[in-house]
Amino acid sequence: MDAEVESADGLDWTWMSTDAVAHRLGVATKTVYRLIDGGKLRAFRIGRVIRLKSIDVEAYEASCEISPGTLGHLHGP
Repeated sequence: MDAEVESADGLDWTWMSTDAVAHRLGVATKTVYRLIDGGKLRAFRIGRVIRLKSIDVEAYEASCEISPGTLGHLHGP
């Protein structure tokens, strides 16, 4: 589903299915549903389907960025 839309603020985005988002993030579709249910990822019910805006997925991706020096607990001193 690649319907590109231009919003009132001039940003271009496309509607994405939960499967497409899962593929993009490299996670299971069930994980996408958990992120939506937990309020971490914004979604819309349109008829019988759930759709996400690509700009919201991009914002979520940006919020997941790892800062340098925060993974010491995983690899030790």
